[in-house]
Amino acid sequence: VDGRNLDDLTRSGPLASPAAAQLVEIISRAVDHAHRHGVLHRDIKPSNVIVDGDGQPHVTDFGLARRMVDPSGLTLTGQILGTPGFMAPEQIGGDPLKVGEAADVYSLGAVLYQTLTGRPPFLGANPADVLRQVGESEPVSPVLLNPAVPRDLETIAQKCLNKEGNRRYASAAEVADELGRFLRHDPILAKPVGPIGRFVRWVRRKPAVASLTGAVALLLIVVALGASISAVKFER
Repeated sequence: VDGRNLDDLTRSGPLASPAAAQLVEIISRAVDHAHRHGVLHRDIKPSNVIVDGDGQPHVTDFGLARRMVDPSGLTLTGQILGTPGFMAPEQIGGDPLKVGEAADVYSLGAVLYQTLTGRPPFLGANPADVLRQVGESEPVSPVLLNPAVPRDLETIAQKCLNKEGNRRYASAAEVADELGRFLRHDPILAKPVGPIGRFVRWVRRKPAVASLTGAVALLLIVVALGASISAVKFER
């Protein structure tokens, strides 16, 4: 394909929001086509998308792809396959049986994120640091990196990038449909993630830490109440 990859096109900065949405909509349709023919890509990222002279994106490099009917394929359990900044959390475990369409949906969200902000969802000093963030952290809100990002596109990207696969869009086609709604100025189906939603996600990811934090907070409240009651009694 005669053109430039999407990584090169976003190195100097983010794309305009309509252009980003249109590109990722087409990319999502291509990925959905692969899925409907039983193929998972497993390495969707900007450098694997070539934009030709007419502005049309082409999904390339199926070197890590596998057929859905053969989850094991040539991949051995324990192997981590993909690109750290664009791979789904479930790919980190190295179990191919846990990697399905939802992983490619996550990667589509990561590609959308870079087109809107000019950088991947996670950056780190080394691949291990990036992988840790993929598994444990939430990406910086696109609006904080680029105030021009429409709230709807931020919402679409965040839904794709959910740590839990069953909370992402159910298919690449749904991602494309949602981006189509944005481009037509129709209401999107996804709801923005607010502070409560982010807190709930954190609790789900780290139940032990959340329980400990809650216990410490409760203890502090009890101590504070005890001190207040003692102070009142002392004044009397």
